[in-house]
Amino acid sequence: IIAGYANMAMDIDHARSAILQKPDNAKHVCKWIGRRIVRAGLAICIDRDQRYSPDLWPCYCVFRDWYPDRAQDMLTALEMAVGDNPDVQIGLQLLDGLGRWISQEAHQKCR
Repeated sequence: IIAGYANMAMDIDHARSAILQKPDNAKHVCKWIGRRIVRAGLAICIDRDQRYSPDLWPCYCVFRDWYPDRAQDMLTALEMAVGDNPDVQIGLQLLDGLGRWISQEAHQKCR
């Protein structure tokens, strides 16, 4: 499962440029990358936790258990993924913070 997130940095970069270049599509991109970040959170924990779910809430719960210091940011990603009207500015901040961190973690786990 983690191998699917090895190039998460490219997804983060793509989402960031798409949000900035195509404001009309920004909310859709925020939802997409929010889902991607939440699922990547589960992927970096799965070898230790041995639980899997395709649903976002259980993915968040597993991540929260292993990374409580990052749980609030992941909750923001979850809210962005499922919300009807994600805040684009918060989405950009999330990409620069949790998004970059999670892409580094996923890359390291894939080595």
